Amino acid sequence: MSKIDYTQFYIKNYLSDKKNKKTDIIVKPVKKRRIGVYLLAALILIAALVYANVKLGNIGFDWAKELFAKQKDAHYYFVVKSFDSRDKAYAQSLLVRQSGGGGYIYQKQNAYFVAYTLFADKEDAQSVASKNKDAQIIVKRLDAKKYSEVIFALNELLSAALQFENGEIYESQFLEKCNQIQSNIKKEKERAVKENASGHYTAILELFAGGLASLDVAGATRVQLLSDLRYILSSVIISFDKL
Repeated sequence: MSKIDYTQFYIKNYLSDKKNKKTDIIVKPVKKRRIGVYLLAALILIAALVYANVKLGNIGFDWAKELFAKQKDAHYYFVVKSFDSRDKAYAQSLLVRQSGGGGYIYQKQNAYFVAYTLFADKEDAQSVASKNKDAQIIVKRLDAKKYSEVIFALNELLSAALQFENGEIYESQFLEKCNQIQSNIKKEKERAVKENASGHYTAILELFAGGLASLDVAGATRVQLLSDLRYILSSVIISFDKL
């Protein structure tokens, strides 16, 4: 259960209730003979796939890779609320950030949207949205084939944020994870520059790395760190709309 006091809006990882439920699991020992059978079957399957790949000219593998890539496209679910003026949006953003949410603001046509928080799981987003009046869920998709490094970073940081919020990891571990991801994003930017990737993509990577570098601030509270990280992640994902 989160120790953060969410009074202005509801953000709760309802899965934390599930993880507290224990189920007795009986683990049966696996016989050595079965292990040998499974190993033999795996070797036969690998040999068959290699043979098929040679005979079919990579058709089978290419199709499988394409299907796998489509299945692995990342979807991120934002819980947002829209306002008809910038002032109202900024006022709500302040309340959201004081409670540990991202509070990222973006404009679409004549409306201003405040992103309360974001999830990689649709059910988590639905649970939060259902408890906030007039809240909506906005879905953003990232192409796994093009942006695998960014997706990995986003998922790692979202997971670390929940662990930190629920008291499962210390602040030092949380910041260490952010530093590791920052290093990975810097390397991805170097690769993108060498391969002449679009300027907008490299700008997003610069935004991502720079935001993570700003997290390690002396005296920052848990709520501030979580809010800042969620703001950064929201800005990164939404920035992909222009690609």
